[in-house]
Amino acid sequence: MILMASHTYFPILEAKGRTKMKAKKLSSILFALSLLFAAATVAMAQEVTGSIVGSVRDAAGAAVAGATVTITDPSKNNIVVRTVTTNNSGEFSVPNLTISTYAVTVEAPNFKKLVKTDIKLDVGQRRSVDVSKPATSMRS
Repeated sequence: MILMASHTYFPILEAKGRTKMKAKKLSSILFALSLLFAAATVAMAQEVTGSIVGSVRDAAGAAVAGATVTITDPSKNNIVVRTVTTNNSGEFSVPNLTISTYAVTVEAPNFKKLVKTDIKLDVGQRRSVDVSKPATSMRS
């Protein structure tokens, strides 16, 4: 009588083979899922903000240092989003603003308050808002 090495005579070897196959399938599925999550993370990291930059000058074109620049969102009941001060060159920068339509208010001593509205900001946009401020009339 000849014994043949079939799977019926060696159930332990057959079980080990199935376990290896299951482990390979599982590792393949885990690898595919990790690639999927990595791709999703990259997609989520895309830029969804913009920035408003600009300069404030007086009527003669000189820089207005120390002017207060306030960014408000009219679509959210004019909530103040950010307040910054111009540097010595009269420039300001307000990065990482969510996409919306803003109002920019500029105030400085001895100058009229100036409001620019409908400043639409899109994804990744660097929107420039340059302001020329007339001086308030000085009466004696």
